Amino acid sequence: MSGRQRGIVLLASLVLVLILGVLGLSAMHSAAVQARIVGNQAAALQAFENAEAALLAGEASTAGALLAGPGFRVDYLGVSDLALGLPDGVSAALYRVTAGHAQVVLESFFARPLDAPGLAARRIAWRQIR
Repeated sequence: MSGRQRGIVLLASLVLVLILGVLGLSAMHSAAVQARIVGNQAAALQAFENAEAALLAGEASTAGALLAGPGFRVDYLGVSDLALGLPDGVSAALYRVTAGHAQVVLESFFARPLDAPGLAARRIAWRQIR
C-alpha cells in the first residue's frame, strides 16, 4: 500500500468514527428524553391517585359534618328523589366533592340515601377538571 492509500483509509476510518459518534450521541439524547417522559407520566399518575384518594376522603366525610379537609371540599347540593342509580322515590342528599393535588383536580357528585337504610351511598358522576 502506498502512503496515499493509507491516508484515504485513515480519512474513511475517521469519518466512520464521526458518524458512529453522532449516532451514539443521538441515541443517548433519545434515551434521556424517554426517561423524562416516563418520569412525567409517573408524576401525573401519582397526582391523579392522590386526587382520587382525597375525593374518596371527601365522599366519606359526607356522613358527618366535615365539609372541607386537606385536599378536598364538599358542597351540599340539596335533596332529590331522582338521584341516578337509586330507586325512584328514594330521597337522597346530594353533594359535590372537589379534590385536587397539584396537577389534577377531580370532582364527583355523590348521593347519600336519607330514607332507605339498606341502600349505600354512591358516586353518581365524576369528572376530571384539570
